[in-house]
Amino acid sequence: MPSTPIQISACTVAYKGLADVLVSEVQVAQSFQPQSSPKPPDHSKFNAIWDTGATNTVITQRVVDACNLRPIGMTLVNTAQGQMKTPVYLVSVVLPNNVCFSQLRVTRGN
Repeated sequence: MPSTPIQISACTVAYKGLADVLVSEVQVAQSFQPQSSPKPPDHSKFNAIWDTGATNTVITQRVVDACNLRPIGMTLVNTAQGQMKTPVYLVSVVLPNNVCFSQLRVTRGN
């Protein structure tokens, strides 16, 4: 049985000098299923901060409001301020290199 080749994509953001914070523009929308959606939802642009030590993706209330997101549940998260209960959302995220994650599980943070 022939194997399907793995497609590898890289996303590079260039900075002049040493960067204190890694930031890039991403697009976010409600989650969708590419196989059954004739047209992806309209995405809104936001600046993303890349936390290289994070284990999950976090969005702000501003993203929730702009994309009209509805929570799919609640979860406990550990933050610098301690443990807290927060809503969970399914979103679509498009990276600067046009790679799209159509069903990404995220939590809301401050």
